[in-house]
Amino acid sequence: MKKSDLIAILVVVGFVIVQARAANNVAPGPTQWIETEAEVLETRSKLRKRSSYTYARASFTAANGHTYETEVRLWSIPLVGRNLAPGDTLTIRYNTNNPVIAQTPFAHFIDSYGLYILIIIGVFFSISRLRKTYMPK
Repeated sequence: MKKSDLIAILVVVGFVIVQARAANNVAPGPTQWIETEAEVLETRSKLRKRSSYTYARASFTAANGHTYETEVRLWSIPLVGRNLAPGDTLTIRYNTNNPVIAQTPFAHFIDSYGLYILIIIGVFFSISRLRKTYMPK
């Protein structure tokens, strides 16, 4: 083993130890999400090359009694997603540690289970492809 390889290994190990200690020193409390109704103040659409996003600026009263304004991304599938106008109500989930962080229940579902859904779809297609390859006709 060369001297430069040993130095590189020591630097990497030292970096990992420093990161582990830093992670132990910062321990945030548990994050809770509370579902509530919010009033839509305005909506806007953002168009990109092949996708469009719809955002709503909403106002809600948190459990602590304070009123907050936040912006949430809406489900913007044509003819399926909701067209909201100012004054409409919207169900949102907000973070108790920082109530300005809010999202719609559908976005929360995708954030929570989206990776699992993609893994299941990948396994399904892999199994079907393997069956076609190795199973005799």
